[in-house]
Amino acid sequence: MKNTLVLYESKYGFTKMAAWQAALVLGPGKCMRFSEFNNNKQEWDLIILLKLRT
Repeated sequence: MKNTLVLYESKYGFTKMAAWQAALVLGPGKCMRFSEFNNNKQEWDLIILLKLRT
């Protein structure tokens, strides 16, 4: 399976929930905010950027 990172930005929590569910479906990986992301030299096979408009 691919190592997946889902980056999101959420104001009210809906995008966080959608990002978390996407991470579950797409395989092993991690879900975090854009602001928490730092390039810690970890290899990712797939990176998803998620920002929903309200």
